[in-house]
Amino acid sequence: YRILHHAQEVLLLFVDDGQSEKERSRFIIQLEHELFSAPGSCPQRSTLRPAMPTRPHPPREVAKSAALLEAVRRHAERGLSPSALSSFVRCPLDYYYRYLVNVHDAQDRGAGLGNDEVGTVVHSALERIYSPYRGQNIDPKGLADSIRGIPHLLRSCLPTDITAEEGTPLLQLGMARHALERAVRTEIRHLEAGNEIILLGLETELDHPLPPVTDEPVFPPVRVKGRIDRIDVRKGLVNLVDMKTGSTDARELNLRTLDLEVIDARHTKALQLLIYSWLYLNRHPDTPCVRASILPLRSSGSPDGIPLVIAGEENVYRGQLPTIAALLRSVVDRMVDPRAPFRHEPTSAYCRICME
Repeated sequence: YRILHHAQEVLLLFVDDGQSEKERSRFIIQLEHELFSAPGSCPQRSTLRPAMPTRPHPPREVAKSAALLEAVRRHAERGLSPSALSSFVRCPLDYYYRYLVNVHDAQDRGAGLGNDEVGTVVHSALERIYSPYRGQNIDPKGLADSIRGIPHLLRSCLPTDITAEEGTPLLQLGMARHALERAVRTEIRHLEAGNEIILLGLETELDHPLPPVTDEPVFPPVRVKGRIDRIDVRKGLVNLVDMKTGSTDARELNLRTLDLEVIDARHTKALQLLIYSWLYLNRHPDTPCVRASILPLRSSGSPDGIPLVIAGEENVYRGQLPTIAALLRSVVDRMVDPRAPFRHEPTSAYCRICME
């Protein structure tokens, strides 16, 4: 065990069912927490799958009946979130299960917290840390004072049926604490270097009607809604920040064009940031442009996060709003097209419901 802390390269193997971390032992979680505690260090993960013969089977799909089309229209009228639109782009059949018939994955967290629960705990803690600075400059001294309270803060945000006194929950809480402290310290260094950040909002909910492509009345009427984790101003530029407890590849946020054909399952995170930008610019007509980014807390070496890039440009401009609206309308048109069934997308890696 001690030798591992001095090794140049360590290879850890475990069996994973591809859907949860229930096969990931506490020993591996502890080693990951201890071996990669230095700033900038991050484990390299890869998946090995044996070659399996493919068996022909009929496509998994559900025809769009009149009742289902009406359900889509009602959903569009209530408001389509970035998660719902991304789910449809990633796999239409997964959208059908999750948002039309309300079938979700059973939360199988084993002895620990589920990934969604870890994210909720961390987001709640971040909101409490930063809420005193709404509408003002973030104070690095105040942030430094809040660091020692992070362990207690995380515990207070846990689900009521989890104590995190031992085992996997304790290790998960320790990893969350480490990620949160590293992210806060990174921002403190950024502020102490003379940079200013004005916090505009946390967990900000926005919505806006999606205009039709032409002047003709559109059916269904569509609203787009979303919740932005954090909005701040840096060097006069509005930043929309989506905080993630998992990892993010910069290539997932790089779009060559605003064409629906290039936004596939690999670029749904980019689509979400694009929607946040569209919502904010529509709700704030005096803002000429915004920068949208994902801040992966576990590897937050920079306080600026990983930006959404469109054709080499990091900012989203007001002049792009009609093009973004046309893109979103194209997604909605596919959703209500009676000729196109809700069909499983074979390349999607997130469709446990579709395959059972």
